[in-house]
Amino acid sequence: MSINFINRIVAKIPGKMSLLPVLVVPFVLQITATVGLIGYLSFKNGQRTVNDLAGQLTAEIFARIKDNLNPYLATPHQINQSNATAISLGQLNFQNLAAWEPLFLEQIKIFDRVNSIVAGSNQKGFIGVEIRQDPPLVVMFSEKTTGYNLRTYAVSELGKRLQIISNTANYDPRSRPWYTDAVTAKKI
Repeated sequence: MSINFINRIVAKIPGKMSLLPVLVVPFVLQITATVGLIGYLSFKNGQRTVNDLAGQLTAEIFARIKDNLNPYLATPHQINQSNATAISLGQLNFQNLAAWEPLFLEQIKIFDRVNSIVAGSNQKGFIGVEIRQDPPLVVMFSEKTTGYNLRTYAVSELGKRLQIISNTANYDPRSRPWYTDAVTAKKI
């Protein structure tokens, strides 16, 4: 039956036509459609794979940021809590800020993610240690005995003051943002 059907179709074609285009064109169309469909499916699958990998990479990046950022942000709070405990136990007081210097020097060595530790009193006193480039470690001190001038000292590796490297006249820590923010939050 199928041969008769093909013969009728061929008989209806006017004139003499080569059998080659009749046989080749359907095969070319099938191959083109198959290649096109496979290409489209491969492209869509590739897009899905890239999107999945991008999502996994983003999640991994966020996880690593969180793992590294949380300890970094917790360190200043640990230092503040340690100092608050020392104050509440009577080991430190704001009337003798010079006594804070050894503790701050030790803390800045222990907590390597922190580059400065400071404290100020409501009587205009100030003590701080800071890691810099040159000299690598300094102590900053201001109180009544310095005329409330902020003296910055280079410090040896053993924590001994070496020489004054700067002197800022009439320094008042109470005007600094870190001090006013703490007073506003009632943390002092």
